Amino acid sequence: MTTIDISLLVMLIGLVVSACSIAAFFLGRKKEATQKGQESGALQTDIKNISRQIDEMKCSFDRLNLKLDIVDEKRENEYRTMLVSVAELTSSYKALHQRVDVIEQKLNCRRGE
Repeated sequence: MTTIDISLLVMLIGLVVSACSIAAFFLGRKKEATQKGQESGALQTDIKNISRQIDEMKCSFDRLNLKLDIVDEKRENEYRTMLVSVAELTSSYKALHQRVDVIEQKLNCRRGE
């Protein structure tokens, strides 16, 4: 081989190596961009799922609060009804006690005669 052939061969090998290096750079950059995109997409998906779950929990808490309000209102109504019943019973007891006192007085008067 002549020096021209050797220098041409070295130059061709250099061009091939340079082309491979450039191709590897672009493929690596594309792969890295794809990985970053996948990671970014995964993070966004996770954030959306967390946000959706928080919204569902918020709705659940709202429904639970509504149920508790209804139960509280029902218990308050029952308490008021019980207070009215106790007041009526107390009034009836007082009236009954007065009648018993009147009857006792009449019996005592008859015994005394």
